[in-house]
Amino acid sequence: MSLKRQIRIALLLDTRTPGKTGRVLLFCTDIDLDAVERWMLRIVDVKAALEQRGYPAQLQAELHLELSDDVIPENTGRFVLTVADGQGAVSPGGSGELKLDIGGLAPLYTGLFNAHQLQMMGLLSGSAAGRAIATQMFAGIPPWTSDFF
Repeated sequence: MSLKRQIRIALLLDTRTPGKTGRVLLFCTDIDLDAVERWMLRIVDVKAALEQRGYPAQLQAELHLELSDDVIPENTGRFVLTVADGQGAVSPGGSGELKLDIGGLAPLYTGLFNAHQLQMMGLLSGSAAGRAIATQMFAGIPPWTSDFF
């Protein structure tokens, strides 16, 4: 859902000289703003979600995740996501190269944000190589829905 809003921005300059005070309008313009409402996703079963998602057919890679989930303990731990021929397989263990919580995994999983963006937001930490692999694995069009409720 997109909401169009228009605002007027003005820059006023206070002028002060001995014995005189005034204001000068330096800049005035109208700006259109788009506010976008996004839907939310909560991953409740990490293994099932990662294995049932599709991946780029030409990509063959491993991603070592360290996840935390304060609500569902089974989602907490280290996981290795192996992708080949468009399919994902998850096994426990690995190096935990990329660290994020379940809330950070959701926008990565859906393609809303890539690993580099999540790192800039403070939702993911890890190596540049790990971020590059994650960005390739979860690439796609941004999520959307035709319904809003």
